[in-house]
Amino acid sequence: MDNNRRCVLLMRIPFNNEKNESATDNFFSQVVEILKGKKYLISAEIAIYNKYIWFFLSCPAIIKDTIKGQWYAQYPEAEIEEVGDYLTKLLTRYNARHVMGYEMYLDKNEFIPFKTYKTLEKNPLVSFSGIANSFTTDDIGIIQLILQPQEKDNL
Repeated sequence: MDNNRRCVLLMRIPFNNEKNESATDNFFSQVVEILKGKKYLISAEIAIYNKYIWFFLSCPAIIKDTIKGQWYAQYPEAEIEEVGDYLTKLLTRYNARHVMGYEMYLDKNEFIPFKTYKTLEKNPLVSFSGIANSFTTDDIGIIQLILQPQEKDNL
């Protein structure tokens, strides 16, 4: 298997699932433990298009089964579909004429969260739903978090 090949996984979670944000936290914690010491880059993406919210994970194909297994462990009712590069398809399908991007980096080595899910008073997906409703069917919004191991084997 080509170690450089990447795959994009569309993660579908039933709307009426009983899991909360801690299930996603557990997923990433388990992935970090399993992949400790390995230099795999994972991208977690939230996309809004066609007034829907979509969740994608991009990872090296060599760890795809590990990622899927850990996701199913947290969300047994989930559906996972391997898809192609959805962004190229979106930009072509919706005839995107204006594209803007922004990169944000931490200026310190330590990760200090702005606010953790344990302190949030409301589910952040409610805000995304409101944003999605304000989009036209031609609007696309994507948040991409690139997770990369550091020298201390932290993801």
